[in-house]
Amino acid sequence: MKRFYPFLLVIAGTLFSLTCCNKTPGGEDPVTEEEPDAAYADLKKVTYESTDELFPNPERGFFTHLEFFSNGNMSPITATQLESQRLLNRSLIFTIYYMPDYIDCPIADSYLSFLKQNLQTLRENGFKCVLRFAYNRSYDENAHPWDATEEIVHSHIDQLKPIFDEYSDVIFCLEAGFVGTFGEWYYTDNFNYQPQTEEDYQPRRRLMDKLLETLPEDRQVLVRYPAAKLMMYGLTVADSLTVDTAHDGSAISRIGHHNDCFVSSANDVGTYMVIENDRQYTYNETRYLIWGGETCALTPYCDCSRALGRCEDHHMTYLNNDYHQQVIARWKEQGCYEEIDRRMGYRLVLDRAFYTPEPQAGEEFRVVLKIKNVGFAAPMNPRDVQLVLVSSAGDAQVFPLDNVDPRFWFENIESTVDVNIDLPEGASGEYKLYLCLPDPEETLKDDPRYSIRLANTDMWDETKGWNLLTTINL
Repeated sequence: MKRFYPFLLVIAGTLFSLTCCNKTPGGEDPVTEEEPDAAYADLKKVTYESTDELFPNPERGFFTHLEFFSNGNMSPITATQLESQRLLNRSLIFTIYYMPDYIDCPIADSYLSFLKQNLQTLRENGFKCVLRFAYNRSYDENAHPWDATEEIVHSHIDQLKPIFDEYSDVIFCLEAGFVGTFGEWYYTDNFNYQPQTEEDYQPRRRLMDKLLETLPEDRQVLVRYPAAKLMMYGLTVADSLTVDTAHDGSAISRIGHHNDCFVSSANDVGTYMVIENDRQYTYNETRYLIWGGETCALTPYCDCSRALGRCEDHHMTYLNNDYHQQVIARWKEQGCYEEIDRRMGYRLVLDRAFYTPEPQAGEEFRVVLKIKNVGFAAPMNPRDVQLVLVSSAGDAQVFPLDNVDPRFWFENIESTVDVNIDLPEGASGEYKLYLCLPDPEETLKDDPRYSIRLANTDMWDETKGWNLLTTINL
């Protein structure tokens, strides 16, 4: 957290068939607005009731901010802390590790073990973290050095790689960090303070390339200023991601954005106006990339009348609830806090579905789901999609929908999942059909706390992490 910035200068089951309407299943419904469901006239229609209930969902939302110091606080995260956060409907924790003791030497094994202990506690308690590393949290002139040399930083990342590999399942994203006070890429001794040219940005480019190479390919690294991404990679604002280039594994598709002075001035205290139209560039990019951060000052720009629209523009996925407390208080006073809490990240609502009207054992059963995202953003990390068919005896058959990608279930879009599954031979009696959106990581996939809950009434099975769709009688 900062206080001031100058203006920045520069199982089993067989999927029979799957249809989709866009790059991935989850595009806009192709039928006409006048008869949106005409293509499903021969199917049984079921409608669902949405809810405004607040509940925890993975990889989104407000979080608390935890700081750990190699020369100070080394109290590990506890299950009790996380349990209290879960009661606030949270699933993310922000963790920043300050390493002043290692600014000119290798990270001690004891500190690495401490990091692993915290990540293990997150895993055991159903949480993920937004992770950052830094060396100094003061920009006072008496506090130099503000960061480590490029050589030292790279060596530290090499030390961290085995931990990233082991615990990437609970690392939602990595804020680039390492450079400058707070790891926010501004007050720096070793990475060109106030860079102006693409050449000036090359030390940061080398760091970013190192981080992307070190983290698993399905994890994003976030930069503090959009100008940094543009200048590091020689991009223009016209080079923002599109639906065709999103999530393709390239460096550009893995570099997201964080803003630690959200709605705090006309340019968010130097975040924008470094390069013309860099704000709109960020708005375009964050439809496909993680965006989050914190507020840093109480100003008229924080008013709900402005802030709510900015949450939508940025496709906000996470925000620090601890800072700035006066901004949080204003949102509560003016009445938008709960809406921001509810809509932050994704919020998926099953509006209606269509099913084969007279299902028969051993035959195809068609399932069409119409899902609306009323949140600010799409889900941002890979996510499995499954249909689960459960007999009255409790036997479950899982149908993986391998070609369905919820990262393309965009905000304010109705997404369509249209599949045929093969009902089991000789089946009889009552079966329940569920939609399951589990975490794809082997360590998390069977933990219901890491599965996505739909914002509908009477659907959620919290013991399994499944959403009830319908009952089938065979």
